[in-house]
Amino acid sequence: MFDNISNENKKAILHIDGDCFFVSCERALNPSLNNKAVVTGKERKIASALSYEAKALGVRRGMSINEIKRLYPQTIILDSNYDVYINFAKRMYEILRRYSSEVEQYSIDECFVDLSGLDKCFKLSYNDLVIKIKQELERELNLSFSAGLSYNKSLAKIASNWNKPAGFVNINISNLKYYLSKLKVENIWGIGPSSVKVFHRYKINIALEFVNKKEDFIKNNFQKPYYEIYQELKTKYIYKLKTSSKKTFQSISKSETFNKNSSDENFIFSQFSINIEKACAKARRYKLEATSVLFYLKIADFKYEKININLENHTNIDIEIIKVLAENFKRIFSPYLKYRATGITLKNLKEMSGRQSDIFYNHLQTQKLNNLYFACDKIHKNYGNNSIYLASSMNSGVDYKLMNKDKKNNSIPYIALVD
Repeated sequence: MFDNISNENKKAILHIDGDCFFVSCERALNPSLNNKAVVTGKERKIASALSYEAKALGVRRGMSINEIKRLYPQTIILDSNYDVYINFAKRMYEILRRYSSEVEQYSIDECFVDLSGLDKCFKLSYNDLVIKIKQELERELNLSFSAGLSYNKSLAKIASNWNKPAGFVNINISNLKYYLSKLKVENIWGIGPSSVKVFHRYKINIALEFVNKKEDFIKNNFQKPYYEIYQELKTKYIYKLKTSSKKTFQSISKSETFNKNSSDENFIFSQFSINIEKACAKARRYKLEATSVLFYLKIADFKYEKININLENHTNIDIEIIKVLAENFKRIFSPYLKYRATGITLKNLKEMSGRQSDIFYNHLQTQKLNNLYFACDKIHKNYGNNSIYLASSMNSGVDYKLMNKDKKNNSIPYIALVD
């Protein structure tokens, strides 16, 4: 029964959720959007993110842009700028890791943080610690966040969603019964609409009715995932935080979907170049080199043109992959087709120490390039991912200065590499 819940040896799990994250990022860059109905997704012709003001009007995610313009002409409609959103998310995670190394990146705008025992480390109550973290996030990023604190991920997520936007709720033993009595089962994290009928069949309409069922009843009538949710609602720590990052990869893929379909050769080549820069930077970060590379173009009708190239020498250097692309570009590109996306995959990755070269390979040139890109990677780390970039990426239409506008102390010039 509910009354047998104990307060002993409980974890302190924080859930942080960005409020209308994409729109908030746009507002951080352009404060004139504050307190206005704003929608992103113009480039896809459907609403992908909404401000609370837009929701209040009746705009819903997935609604067509044409319908929004017709029904709610006062709405401001923007293209999505995912590179900007990713930069804000990275900074969010950097701030959270100042407090705890145990951070699970659940999505671009929400995460779980294990604060267990850190109240003593920071000499603050858990409530005061969460408030400090929340204020730091909002001050440094100029974004709004909701926070939930409890004994596990399920309860922390319920807590963060309780008082949106910009709220903070701590669900603990003293108030747990209240929150579970107010929570409909369809609003419990992990219970989808298709499962609600099963709960209603057993006259379970609210979370409190769920946790008050006997354990054997739940085991006999519900599948394992719902038994795990049942245990979490009774304050057990079942869903562990997934905080470990991958140490190596067999392949690395990067793709870019255009704001609108295009047959412009220079534009499409530049989009490939951006993918190559991102993929190679990740490969260098993990000290890996590709032995082959897959290039692909997604046509407007969603079909693909692909080409796989075996590399003469292992590499993670952007301009070496760009050269391979240039030599084979005409094999997959046609000026008579409209394209919607580019993508590349660095395949069959090997550790850098495993490089095997033929006797004609220029090792001195390779060392110079490695040193050059090592310096470039340091600049990216200190000043933002797009502070320095290839000349071949310049026709992509990306506003690199805007993408780095939110980066502090960005005083270095914007330059490009040419081979």
